[in-house]
Amino acid sequence: MTAWRRTGASPALKGPLAEIERALAAGRADAALAQASAWHQKDPGDVLALIGLGDALEAKHNLETAARVYGSNHRSVSGPRRLPPVRR
Repeated sequence: MTAWRRTGASPALKGPLAEIERALAAGRADAALAQASAWHQKDPGDVLALIGLGDALEAKHNLETAARVYGSNHRSVSGPRRLPPVRR
């Protein structure tokens, strides 16, 4: 099944999250995790960084940590929160 996309439409994702998702789609989970981890360390309060990190962790089959990352999204409204180091 191919995805429908309006001609001339801009991509739904842009920036670092788009780069992470492209790496994951290309089977480069290690590169995606490295990029997502660096982004999160640089800007721990960025919700999109948390989504990228969670997606990369899922691709690496680190589901427990991915669930913690996704769960921290709702807490990020109250300010930046650093997560424990990611096991690779």
